Amino acid sequence: MPTHDDGKNRTETITLWVVVPVPIHQAAERLAKAYAEEGAEEVCAAVLHGLAEAEAGALTLDARLLGGWLACHPWPRSGAEGQR
Repeated sequence: MPTHDDGKNRTETITLWVVVPVPIHQAAERLAKAYAEEGAEEVCAAVLHGLAEAEAGALTLDARLLGGWLACHPWPRSGAEGQR
C-alpha cells in the first residue's frame, strides 16, 4: 500500500504537500478515517497510486473504478487548459 513516506525509509517515495482549507481537511479526515488508519494521507496516496496505474494502462479493477469515479465528478480547472 502506498504511504506518505518521506523517502527516508525508501528512496522511491516523496512527500507531497497539498494545501487545502481547514474545513475541507477536517471533513476529508473524518471521512478517510472510516477507510484508512492513517486518514486522508493514506487515502490520497491510494488515489494517486490508482491514477498512476491507470496512466500506465493497467486495467485493474481499482484503476477502472477510480477512473469512473473521477469521470462522474466535475472538477474545476483554472488556467488556459481549463477554459472552454
